[in-house]
Amino acid sequence: MNLSTEQIELIREYSSVFMTWQDIAILLQVDGIELREELSDPGTEAHKAYHLGKTISNYEISKNLVKLAKLGSPQAEILVRENINRQENAENEL
Repeated sequence: MNLSTEQIELIREYSSVFMTWQDIAILLQVDGIELREELSDPGTEAHKAYHLGKTISNYEISKNLVKLAKLGSPQAEILVRENINRQENAENEL
């Protein structure tokens, strides 16, 4: 699949607001199966852009959750604790 630089940037933008790959294919007006193959290949720019968009948004959300937890929000504290556990579990895979 030959995606333009603009399409790659749109993939990053769409994934940053947690659009599904199916929705992204519709928005880009490309074949969904071809896009799925592109996104599943770690060597492609589309794959990198998709995961970068998601990761940046997850970072921003986590950052805000930590701020809320530090201010005493019980709900945020629970979510931050879950994130800490998830991070520690991932570290065990290093």
